[in-house]
Amino acid sequence: MKLENQVCNLELSKKLKELGVKQNFNCGDLCYETIGGRLMLITYERLDIVFILYFPLQMNLTEDLKMKKNILKVFTVAELGEMLPNTIRKNDVDYFLCCYFTPMRDGRIEFEVSYESCNGKTLAFIIELTEANARAKCLIYLIENKLFKL
Repeated sequence: MKLENQVCNLELSKKLKELGVKQNFNCGDLCYETIGGRLMLITYERLDIVFILYFPLQMNLTEDLKMKKNILKVFTVAELGEMLPNTIRKNDVDYFLCCYFTPMRDGRIEFEVSYESCNGKTLAFIIELTEANARAKCLIYLIENKLFKL
């Protein structure tokens, strides 16, 4: 699977940052590589941790990393999955996190992330072509509608 499909896109990453989602990453003993000119894969060697960040095309990588400026963390499917709550209670109804994927006839896969109750009510329903984008959009929806705080 391509790295670009394992992380949410730049637009959603910016929105998550605006909404206050923490941009946690460390800047010691780093190795990095450019992917597609802008997406950087950062690994913190000593702890075997991987950070995936977007960088502007022209920047002073060493200085910007030290100062943590001009850097935007993008989140993986796993990170977004850990942030999304398993259940949300609204108006005395429990809604449960549901994640599905549907293979399409043209070979694409659609990913669905939703919150559904046992009585058939739906609180959120997001469909995207990558699982990371579907999870990111769902998290944005929950935060913007004050259904969840990080």
